[in-house]
Amino acid sequence: MRRPHPVTGLGLLKKALHAHHSAEDEALWPVLRDALAGRSGDLALLEAMEAEHTALDPLVRAVDDATAAARTCSGGGPDLVGDLVDSFVTGLGGHLHHEEAAALPLAQEVLTPDQWTRFDRVHAQWIEADAAEILPWLLDGADPWTTTAMLTPLPTPTRRAYEQYWQPAYAALARWHTPVSA
Repeated sequence: MRRPHPVTGLGLLKKALHAHHSAEDEALWPVLRDALAGRSGDLALLEAMEAEHTALDPLVRAVDDATAAARTCSGGGPDLVGDLVDSFVTGLGGHLHHEEAAALPLAQEVLTPDQWTRFDRVHAQWIEADAAEILPWLLDGADPWTTTAMLTPLPTPTRRAYEQYWQPAYAALARWHTPVSA
């Protein structure tokens, strides 16, 4: 009998990516679109961001399908999984670079503090159900300054939960290993 692994690295990545893209789709891109009305070049950038989101979804599904097939020995094997993961990582890396180099500076230029606050709230709502898994994953390997900067704005009970429970539980996971048969 196979025991499901509580959280895998890919599962965490998918949860965080879904939350991030959902928050952008709900509370960032529409606000930017309104703020950039009449600026066709900047609006084209938003279209590109949305197209990049859309292009990543089939890659995630393909990785899931190939991983499931490899586990059951029904096709593809580890080479296919590796090739699909490479494609996903390349696509995601390109998207994140594009977003950080072009979309984020544009958003910082035109969004008001209230609009950023709303985006932060929406993003937190998308992550909330999985915060115990996502927050330690996001801070994995972060330097002390970054960790402090991320945790300081959080409510005290959330910071304590991170320090006392979430981070130690995350550290104990074998995040990238396949579950073993019992």
